[in-house]
Amino acid sequence: MQTETFERPGLLNWGIRGRARLLEPLKIGEGWSFEDLGSTNQVSVVERGRVKVPAGEFDCCVIETKVLYARLKFAFRSWYSERLGIIVKSTACDRTGKVTGITELTRYDLSKEPPH
Repeated sequence: MQTETFERPGLLNWGIRGRARLLEPLKIGEGWSFEDLGSTNQVSVVERGRVKVPAGEFDCCVIETKVLYARLKFAFRSWYSERLGIIVKSTACDRTGKVTGITELTRYDLSKEPPH
């Protein structure tokens, strides 16, 4: 997977350290795994869809991340805007599938958008 680095050296984005923007389109069915700080993470692109958040509506790739840490299992569902190069919405779920947290983009400034 080709990526681009821009002024975020500590960023961990789906196992791609220091990378914040994916340079190639994500494909439905694509997947990968990585280990980080003792956890095993399985990532897969499950669909494309439009999501509405306080910052607006975005066409996104929906990405599911399943995490196994010790005996804990949990998952994240992320809506990644390829246009902005960021996650605009993310939900965290426990092992039963119950949503335990939601993060949404509330605003953004295109004048500060990273270079394409």
